Amino acid sequence: MESRILLLGAQSPKACIVARYMRSKFPNAEVIGISEKRMFRVFHSKYFTSVYTVGNASTQLTKLFSDLEAGCSQGFIIPVTSRWARRMCGFNRESFSSLQLLQGADSHFESLDNKLVFKEYCLGKFKVPKRFSHLPVADSKYVVKPRIGSGSKGVKYLDSALPGDRAVLEEKLCSNDFIVEEFVKGVGVGIGGFVKSGKVINFSSHQRLLEWPPSGGSSAYRRFFQSEELESIFEKVARDFDWSGFLMIEAKLTPLGDIYLIEANPRIWGGVHQIMLSTNLPEQLSCLFSGAPVPARAVMQGSNTFSNPLAFLSVIRSSLTRTNSGRSSFFSDKDKVPDVSMFKDPGGWIAQFLGT
Repeated sequence: MESRILLLGAQSPKACIVARYMRSKFPNAEVIGISEKRMFRVFHSKYFTSVYTVGNASTQLTKLFSDLEAGCSQGFIIPVTSRWARRMCGFNRESFSSLQLLQGADSHFESLDNKLVFKEYCLGKFKVPKRFSHLPVADSKYVVKPRIGSGSKGVKYLDSALPGDRAVLEEKLCSNDFIVEEFVKGVGVGIGGFVKSGKVINFSSHQRLLEWPPSGGSSAYRRFFQSEELESIFEKVARDFDWSGFLMIEAKLTPLGDIYLIEANPRIWGGVHQIMLSTNLPEQLSCLFSGAPVPARAVMQGSNTFSNPLAFLSVIRSSLTRTNSGRSSFFSDKDKVPDVSMFKDPGGWIAQFLGT
């Protein structure tokens, strides 16, 4: 009988990272990659013991799970991307005796995934950007983003002083699918971790040094960062939503030291490499998956990590616009570690271009 770890959306570099660390800490387990992309059979990370492609039909996925459950003593299903995390809502957890979905209750996932619902939860508890239902007379900068969405998809940064931007703002204010918030000046920070039944097993905070797209996109180059306030917020959110699985909270750190919560991501996040490198989470997960006692959290404070090619795209953009934005530190940092190495894992590196 074998232990199996099923990573859904495995063409993502995030899946390559998790697979790599699981293979190193839990060598006896099968780490299986599952994707909707047909070319994933050809281009995938070398750290997967086997790979499968599956269509959009739920019956295909159920059949695959049934096949993989055979001969499996215990298995864990981990949605990697937002698309797969949403697809697993409604998954019949009772259908399989040895496969466990590492994701919180559907209702809790939907509350964390919906930016407006999460903002309403935060009101009165934490600082959040002010939301607008109409444009004030004074011109200002705003952020427009979909109520449900991941990363930078659909996010726009607009200035009401510009006629074109103002027209877009007025249009989005009339839509129930978007929210309009004030633009908070500061640096991007975040905290992510692994939670079980509302209890935080491990966490790691990071500061964004580069991102792609340049404003509001994924963290392309990040460093280890500590904030007791952010840690306290993370623990409260995990506890209040009785969450299980991976969770990340994005925030802005203002020049005055205030932390404004931006959104929650109830899934593996883009900078997951930082926690894998700077804490003992890989060892904890291997113990959890094998049924062994889970050790206490430990911090190693590893090197900075970066996404290739996103970090280089961000550097090129900052060079063209003559903004520093972490460019100098990126080139001077000799110890930075790539999320997926083009040379050590070429299949995984190519797979990221298959899309999410």
